[in-house]
Amino acid sequence: MKVLAVIKVTFGLVGIGLLAAAIALGVSTRHFLASAQQAEGTVIDVLPSRASSGDTVLYSPVVEFKTPDGREYEVRSKVASSPPSYKEGERVTVFYRPDAPGEAEISGFFSLWGAPLILSLLGSVFFSIGAALWAVPAWRARRARQLIATGTPVQAEVQKVERNTGLAVNGVHPWRIVARWKNPITAEYHEFRSANLWSDPGEDVRHQFITVFVDNHDPRRYHMDTSFLAS
Repeated sequence: MKVLAVIKVTFGLVGIGLLAAAIALGVSTRHFLASAQQAEGTVIDVLPSRASSGDTVLYSPVVEFKTPDGREYEVRSKVASSPPSYKEGERVTVFYRPDAPGEAEISGFFSLWGAPLILSLLGSVFFSIGAALWAVPAWRARRARQLIATGTPVQAEVQKVERNTGLAVNGVHPWRIVARWKNPITAEYHEFRSANLWSDPGEDVRHQFITVFVDNHDPRRYHMDTSFLAS
């Protein structure tokens, strides 16, 4: 299904992009700290701002500090939080570059490493989803090949065609063929379901028998052959 393929690629690329941005920010922070100097500062204000959602108010501290040459600077932290992480009058340590004191940042794990951390977490989530969307079909295809090669082919009677409501892509549920087979040795009935089908097999399979490759040791492991439906 083309939509599913686009989702796979999109999640993978977004994940890679976020991870790359996290690495770049992490390297930039390390370079900043390697050349930065420290100074003692004081929180002189805590400014509110609306989050992008518009419902949450975030607070970022404004710090005043003095460099060794006696110059005073006021810097608003790039990191905002709710509730506020600092209060007026609080003494803090700041890092600043001698050539750009106005770009100082408060010494704190989240102030310095928060952005790379958040991007790396988001990137990991997106990349993991994208990788899983690629890996799961590949694993299923490999298992199908193994069952075709080593399993026992049986003829199962098609019972119905159902929609898999547990999965939806772009609001569309895939179809599955449900078939049943009676083991002639144990007289037990076994029900099999096909892999997800993104086009309705319809009348092509109703009231027919379909080949299912069953594991010789565990009938719960099987592969229903729907290759004749491919178009």
